[in-house]
Amino acid sequence: MAGSNTDKSARLDSFVKKIKRDVLQIGPPPEGWNVLERMMSVVLQLDEPLVRGEATVTVLSNFFSNWNEVRVVRSFELRDLFSRKRISKGAERSELVQQYLRRVFGMQNHLELDWMLDATSERRQKLLDAMTMVPDHLGPILDIDALEEGDKLPVGPEMKLLCARLGLVKTNPKESVVREIIDPLMKEDCIYHNYVAMRLLSCFGCKAPKSPSAILLLEAWADRAARPSKSFDALLTGIGFPEPSVAAKKHAAKKKATKKSAGKS
Repeated sequence: MAGSNTDKSARLDSFVKKIKRDVLQIGPPPEGWNVLERMMSVVLQLDEPLVRGEATVTVLSNFFSNWNEVRVVRSFELRDLFSRKRISKGAERSELVQQYLRRVFGMQNHLELDWMLDATSERRQKLLDAMTMVPDHLGPILDIDALEEGDKLPVGPEMKLLCARLGLVKTNPKESVVREIIDPLMKEDCIYHNYVAMRLLSCFGCKAPKSPSAILLLEAWADRAARPSKSFDALLTGIGFPEPSVAAKKHAAKKKATKKSAGKS
């Protein structure tokens, strides 16, 4: 793709901003939370905004004195608690939280995970892969959480491959070239959405070049400006993103209607 890196960043930014999914409604961890609780909230998020997972963790922490109690309690007690507190999908979330805690304890013989913020991105991902039951976007979320002043987000092979597939860089680009394109998208107010969205695009859409998801990724990218929102959403679902929620669809329709009325006035 010809053009300056500034132009490429702008094109990538407009594309990523169109990816509207509840699962990408992510912010920093609540004050005072440890890594075990942060990861738990993402596991319990399901395909909904992260605040749903955080609310579930808060209910559990207010009711039980420690996380080991949650790990060993009878599952029906969790389901009853979620029912009383009106936590949606309580049966699924009660099963998930115990599976998560038991998996962490089985791997370490304890539940302390704060060491992960001091580990490399590769070491964190190795543990997440070994758990086999955490969502794909947990790794990039922890990469952002682990940032300290002056740090830069990891640019691994998957991010380089995504930029190459989209024609923004040549094959096997240098990290510095990729950073010139993606760093402008990593502003504080949108860093979680943009970085996680790009990592998921690389995870879902950068498989074999002729795989269905890879083809759909290029279709979505090629028509990013002209394609109607519904068709764009269908392509994202085909790539691997969860279906947009009813609320997200209504919000998109309302925004589209507002733009039309503004254009007529």
